Amino acid sequence: MTFLSTGLDGKEELLPLKISLDHAKMEEKVINVYPHLKIKQMYGFGGALTQASGNVLQSLQENQAESLLRSYFGEEGAGYSWVRISIDSCDFSAFMYSAAKNPEDAVARTLSFTVDEQYIFPWLEKINKIAPQPVSIMLSPWSPPAYMKSNNDRKQGGYLLPEWYEVWADYLALYVKEYRNRGFLVRLMTIQNEPNAIQTWESCLYSAEQERKFLIEYLAPAFVSHGLQDEVNILFWDHNKERMVQRVESFLHEDCTPAAGVAFHGYCGDHFNALRIFNQQKLDMRCVLTEFCLNIRDEMNPLVQLRSYAHEYIGDINHGADTLFDWNLVLDEKGGPNHVQNYCLAPVLSTQNGLKYQCAYTVLHHLSHAFPPGSWSIENTTFDASLDVASALHPDGTVHVVLANYGRRKKINIRAGKSVFTATLPAKSINTVQFKEEWNE
Repeated sequence: MTFLSTGLDGKEELLPLKISLDHAKMEEKVINVYPHLKIKQMYGFGGALTQASGNVLQSLQENQAESLLRSYFGEEGAGYSWVRISIDSCDFSAFMYSAAKNPEDAVARTLSFTVDEQYIFPWLEKINKIAPQPVSIMLSPWSPPAYMKSNNDRKQGGYLLPEWYEVWADYLALYVKEYRNRGFLVRLMTIQNEPNAIQTWESCLYSAEQERKFLIEYLAPAFVSHGLQDEVNILFWDHNKERMVQRVESFLHEDCTPAAGVAFHGYCGDHFNALRIFNQQKLDMRCVLTEFCLNIRDEMNPLVQLRSYAHEYIGDINHGADTLFDWNLVLDEKGGPNHVQNYCLAPVLSTQNGLKYQCAYTVLHHLSHAFPPGSWSIENTTFDASLDVASALHPDGTVHVVLANYGRRKKINIRAGKSVFTATLPAKSINTVQFKEEWNE
């Protein structure tokens, strides 16, 4: 049994944990944990290796880059098991690029991976050497090439022209195949990042019917033709959970779909019940948080980061997310590079004084360790709105309870079966309590 607490300053403490087998009179300040009530099996945590992150990694000294990657993917670090990568450029790229620069390239299936070879592949190779096992990858496109779109622009929305559906589907399949041929384990792909947004950066609009038609009639057949159908799962939506229920109802209006699940972003407020509604109807489908971050100009306050990151990820876990990604692994101190100045916070920033680990990293470190691949999220109840709580059951019977305390120092009682664990949470802290399931007996 352990009780690990980390404060806003990143300092860790192992704190005492009192155990009682008599909880009959225990009614106040109780957190109930139910290991027998499983929510969803977990696939783990990850972050995005954008071209911006690759750019920053290149600017670091070799030992700094090694240390950073170990802090995410090493067993002694956060233990990430996933990486998200954009297909072609996204806003968090220093410049825009496509693997096929002109229509003849796309039609002839001659894709160029020179940018990935410079900024992505070398870091994936290093990550796979650091991680206990090769990391799983999710690929997501931000926009087709400009010549495939209604507005002839990779930015500002527009939609994919029907005459390019087949070529674009093959393009995506070839992109996935190139990664897998190089030994990188692409296991997930989303059809389109933020298909409901017109952005000043790379973006493309799909209605639910357009996304469904593209998947069923073009993308899924392209995956079959390239032998990828049993290797890579395709997710739809990949946008804010605020409209997830409507998209699910429109996209899944018929039973038959090649989609393996839904992807969502953590912006536009809580809307956690959108995940619950989805999982009540489609418990066998994947439910993946693909992106969350904060604006770097406003959110450098550690307490804001603790509140925002812990509340978002814990809420998503408790309502049925099975895989959770953060956004950029690392950025420069401005929150870039970003070719449209859409700067944001990353859990690690590269500054003139070295790498600066944010409170956001601390939160993700606790959660990633508590919810590794193969664990189960389990039900819990809590007594106080100033606490967010998520709990996990590991295959070895270990229970992990993550508690985010946004307020003052407080005494809490964790009830699991016939046992009660009493602890005092430091003020403004993220905490993990760990015990064996047999204590419930």
